[in-house]
Amino acid sequence: MLLGLVCYAFSRIISSLSGNVKKCLALDLDNTLWGGVIGDDGLEGINVNPSDAVGESFLAFQQYLKKLKEQGSDISRLQQE
Repeated sequence: MLLGLVCYAFSRIISSLSGNVKKCLALDLDNTLWGGVIGDDGLEGINVNPSDAVGESFLAFQQYLKKLKEQGSDISRLQQE
């Protein structure tokens, strides 16, 4: 049993170092990728203004997600019905 756990841990380290690790990030859109709720506020009420501290933080998060995507992470959206 212990040998199996050691082998599993070792294989995870090797996969990580070789870049064979895939990651997925699932996000809600409203108040996560932008400030506001499109269904309530409309497009004109969405905050991604780079001159506003809150809007700037949403833009920075979007840029970070873009880098993750470029590095091979899968990004998906959650949808509430």
